[in-house]
Amino acid sequence: MTLYITSFFAGIVVTCGYPLFIAGALILPALLHFSTSPGSLFVTSFFYFLGSLIFFFLDIHMGFPKHQLFLAFLVSSLIIAFPYIFFALPGIPAKVLALAVGILPPFGYFNLATPLNASGLYFPRFGLIGVLLMAVLIIMVYYRPGFLIVGLIIISTQFFMGRYSPAFNDNGWTPLSTTLGKSIRAEFDPQADYIAQGKIFSLIENQRSGGKFLLPESAAGRWTRACSRRWTRFVDKANVEVLIGTEFKSGGHLYNALVHLSPGNDPSFPYIQRLPVPWFMWRKGRFSRSRGLGTFTLDGKTWYAGLICYEAVIPICNMTIFFRSKNRVDAVFVVSNTYWSRSKSKFRNRLREVNRSWSLLFNTPYISAMNS
Repeated sequence: MTLYITSFFAGIVVTCGYPLFIAGALILPALLHFSTSPGSLFVTSFFYFLGSLIFFFLDIHMGFPKHQLFLAFLVSSLIIAFPYIFFALPGIPAKVLALAVGILPPFGYFNLATPLNASGLYFPRFGLIGVLLMAVLIIMVYYRPGFLIVGLIIISTQFFMGRYSPAFNDNGWTPLSTTLGKSIRAEFDPQADYIAQGKIFSLIENQRSGGKFLLPESAAGRWTRACSRRWTRFVDKANVEVLIGTEFKSGGHLYNALVHLSPGNDPSFPYIQRLPVPWFMWRKGRFSRSRGLGTFTLDGKTWYAGLICYEAVIPICNMTIFFRSKNRVDAVFVVSNTYWSRSKSKFRNRLREVNRSWSLLFNTPYISAMNS
């Protein structure tokens, strides 16, 4: 029982949002080392991931009944924990399989506390090789928990060498966060969207003319012909380039996306969300998934990637934009909402820490805009 309680509180600490605490996820394989059976491995993992999600359970205030939320997070923790049973099998390949399966859908949907999310803190600028090195370190700690000292030495060395300042070349883009409140609605509300757009226009007009601006998830509301005409007139008049979150319907499906607007050009949707939040965003009438790689170009020269909402903390979403892209990704746009959160700053901190790790790993700036 002591092992399970320790695992639960370890999950809480790792995802609390304080700087570098995500690096503590390396304790998971050490906890698994002391599990003496497949059942114990599963329960240890379950309590660890339940602890990592408890903040979200306590944080959400979207009108969902508490018992439904608790059931959702309970089931999520069970699903995430399942692949770690493979650690009970003999041989290193079984451990590699557990880590790989643990970040793939559906097991990786809420796997915020996987040690792989800390790869950039241990091996900054190593890219995908850094993920492999992190996997090696995880397996070493599983077999010999004393190797946690090695992890501590690596983290301390990186810190004192000043390598925890992520690369940041914004490529001329200015992120603008907003306070629009609930921007994702169960029903289309054109009046609310119109009012929100007016606020965004005022926000942009206070910036420099000719600038490029990134705005948060769903900030433009539902994309309609009237909305398109209004935005097109605005960017032409203000002489600005805008990348903003929106929702649009196509073929009977609703998509969560980024829309790009620039003077003299038609609006386009360079990025469509690949993994909407399970349960909350896959319900009837909610968002469908896209099959894209997540990378795009706006000018034919510079390549970007997009991450919407909780995609930003999912390892497989971060890895695939670098692994599958044929072009060098120059920046990653991260747009999200925190209107659902009671403690908006805490969620922002958790998102920032995971983003920092991936930004460090691939030496690529993550440019973020958030609506609260």
